[in-house]
Amino acid sequence: MRRVAILVGLLFYIVLWLLFFDGATTLGEPLLVPLVLVAMIALGVAFNRFIGLPTRQPHFRDPEDGPQP
Repeated sequence: MRRVAILVGLLFYIVLWLLFFDGATTLGEPLLVPLVLVAMIALGVAFNRFIGLPTRQPHFRDPEDGPQP
């Protein structure tokens, strides 16, 4: 179900870009926001890997692990 939702969202985003290129110029700035956010996150992750910072580990515990020490 997650893959279907991602696919539908991506198709909707592509349709909005097609509408923008067809003449709906008011869609330009809002459509750029997700692209800028993705670029900022990707560049931040790439920079962290470049300088050698360790990746973050999840902070949750599985209930089957028992009580915390």
